[in-house]
Amino acid sequence: MRSFPPARHIPDNTGHESVAETAKEWLRDCKYRHTSCKRTNEERLEDWHASRLIEVGTSDRPQRLALRHGSDDTLEGPYAALSYCGGENPQFLRLTTTNIEELRQEIPWQSLPTSFQDGIITCRRLGIPYIWIDSLCILQAGDGSESDWQFHVPQEMANIYSNCELNIAIAISENPDQEAFRSRNPDYLQDCYTWTDSHELPLDPPPSSEPKPSFCM
Repeated sequence: MRSFPPARHIPDNTGHESVAETAKEWLRDCKYRHTSCKRTNEERLEDWHASRLIEVGTSDRPQRLALRHGSDDTLEGPYAALSYCGGENPQFLRLTTTNIEELRQEIPWQSLPTSFQDGIITCRRLGIPYIWIDSLCILQAGDGSESDWQFHVPQEMANIYSNCELNIAIAISENPDQEAFRSRNPDYLQDCYTWTDSHELPLDPPPSSEPKPSFCM
């Protein structure tokens, strides 16, 4: 009696650590094996960083705002960029002139919306030390915020996306308070197998009894 191969172990939530391990392997293949991606990666400026980045930290070291030209900051390693939907009435934590020094010391975890937390968790698991989030890396209010926007949008935005290690797009969530990870049914992601009887084909096809078509020129 024929038997199917054993089912693969697939987590029932995209937030499982093994999902990030798979993504890490895909990213490595993309960078070093795909011809077009290798060419793009070679064109990327590895030493370039945005003016401000979120240092994702670790479970023992909190995340914080880091500056490209900050006297206390030395930016080394790649960064990811986060794309998300801000929602109709955004009330989440944003960078302002009044809290910038506080966020340089630490960005409280509980003050971050869920999507931002998930983006930081993903970077930690992928081994990417920084993440760029517009609302935390561009001044949103206070003196100088308008000129900060004018600098980032026309001058720096293209470099931010073209030089990031990857872009994390949370397209399924309507606002940052919704999580990026989702539950799923692993059965729908299993490999599909079918069994069929095979027969050897004859060396020569049998003669056809159908009349040959004729053509008129």
